[in-house]
Amino acid sequence: MKTIYGVVGVAIIGVLFAGVFYNQGWFNSPNRPQTVTAQTVNVEADPTEARRRLEKSLGVSAGGLVEVGGVLRPKRDLQFDQAGVEKLPDDQAALESFPNPGRAIQLVGNENPQVRQVFEEAQSPDTPLPNRMTRFQPEPFDPAAYARDPEAYLSKVVPGRIFQTAQPGPDVTPIAAASRLYHRVIQGEAVTLEVHVDPLQPVSWHTQAAGEFDSRLTTYTTAADENGVARARYLATTGTMGLVNIIASSPVHSEQVEFVVNVTLPANAGSP
Repeated sequence: MKTIYGVVGVAIIGVLFAGVFYNQGWFNSPNRPQTVTAQTVNVEADPTEARRRLEKSLGVSAGGLVEVGGVLRPKRDLQFDQAGVEKLPDDQAALESFPNPGRAIQLVGNENPQVRQVFEEAQSPDTPLPNRMTRFQPEPFDPAAYARDPEAYLSKVVPGRIFQTAQPGPDVTPIAAASRLYHRVIQGEAVTLEVHVDPLQPVSWHTQAAGEFDSRLTTYTTAADENGVARARYLATTGTMGLVNIIASSPVHSEQVEFVVNVTLPANAGSP
């Protein structure tokens, strides 16, 4: 039994020494892969060596790196195959192939009261912002003042009115469309848009596109008839093409109605 314990002990000691010898590399041979110890390169002290090592790691030849935004990148990352790029037409050819909607009509300052108001306010630094653009809320709607003098309200051009709607509630009904929402016309044609509101109440219409209402402008306020139908005639003037979004709203009703008019060019429309 003692002999067996002795043999086992010698074997264990032998295995331990073998592990130490192997770890120290005493059994290395030329045919066995050698472990390469990584070396830190100080980029500031030796930028050339740092670039050389980066080129080697990225598999690029000497001088194959370029600095982009403070970062070294292979030049191949900034190149593309010219043969695979479709040749684009020159500007003139592209311009000739594009439909020409024409130029918007230039208005005269005293054409009508609404146009005159816009001309005068455009020259005044004191013009209220709601009269210039839709993003600003106009003064609160006064039903009593409107009942006394509807024309004073209807004759003003205030783009901001399209977002001046009544707060939804039990006694407030939403504005509703009384005509089709989608229309298709040829440039030069007109379409009549209709909404349902309370009788004789005002409705404001506005589009950010070209074209005009009967006021010759892109903002217009009308009053509903005795049956509660308000109408606005939209004309697709020269310079109008594509989808035209028109919004209608009323200060005595909630929500809005949005119409879409698809304006196409006549068959004989020329090029620029």
